[in-house]
Amino acid sequence: MNSPKANIDCIGEMIKGYQKFIIKGKLVYTTIQWAKQRVDESIRQADGYIVDLHHITQIDSTGFGFLINLGKKAMKNNKKMVIVVKDKMIRELFGISKLDQVFSIVETIDEGIKILNERRNQSDIKIEEY
Repeated sequence: MNSPKANIDCIGEMIKGYQKFIIKGKLVYTTIQWAKQRVDESIRQADGYIVDLHHITQIDSTGFGFLINLGKKAMKNNKKMVIVVKDKMIRELFGISKLDQVFSIVETIDEGIKILNERRNQSDIKIEEY
């Protein structure tokens, strides 16, 4: 059996004043604790947060919960968070779960930076109401 660590990688780096988390692999029940630990270890004070899910191969409800909790941490500090997703199927899951109404879901890092720079209200549903 693979360890959770083998199924996910999480890298936090700064880009133009924003912290970018690159999450790779499966964001599922068996990997969430490890992903949460990695994010908690690497999170820094930033102007906003970009969660790059380009390399996610699978996500489940606990993965969505992880993203909601990360968004709540950002909101608590009056910061915005955008999520970068290219995969059509995963984008559809964000639509089904209505998380595309909570977060700005974009296809590129540059789009995410543009939204964060505009500092506009990015959601139809407030995260605390989700």
